[in-house]
This record gives sequence, structure tokens and C-alpha cells, in this order.
Amino acid sequence: MATIGQETNQRFLQNNKDIEKYLDGQLVMLKEKLTSERQKYDTIQEGKANAYTIEIERRVLQKVSTIMDESAKMRQDILARLEEQNSAAETNISNALN
Repeated sequence: MATIGQETNQRFLQNNKDIEKYLDGQLVMLKEKLTSERQKYDTIQEGKANAYTIEIERRVLQKVSTIMDESAKMRQDILARLEEQNSAAETNISNALN
């Protein structure tokens, strides 16, 4: 009878070891899956951040472009006024000399 009790005890201990191995394996798989999911999430977040950055850069470039267009128009207006003043000055000098 003692051998039956020892045999049962050995089976019980072996079952416990098998269960521990199984649970350890499951834990490792869950950790790997969690790591994988975290990497996916990080990639998604990085993509969103990049998209946001690109949108901000697009808006800044659009504003800079508008400012440059306004600046070019102002420069043309100033050059046109200077040409008018130059022409008027040449006419005044020409009239004064005659």
C-alpha cells in the first residue's frame, strides 16, 4: 500500500511539474504577444505623430508661401513706384535743363 501512495505522490508531483512547465510556456507566449502588440501600437502612434508633423509642416509651408507671394507683390509695387518716381525725376530734370 505504501508503494501505491508513493506512486500516486510521484504522479501528483509530476503533474504539478507538467502544469508549471505549461504555465511557464503560456506566460512566455503571453509576454511575447504583449511585446508584439506594444510594438504595433508604438508603430501606429509613431505613424500618427508623423502624420501630424507632416500636416503642421504643410500648413507652415503654405503660410510661408503666402508671405513670400505677398512680399514679391510688395516688391513689384515698390519697384513700379520707384520707376514712376525715376521717370518723373528725369522729366523734371529734362524740363529744367531746357
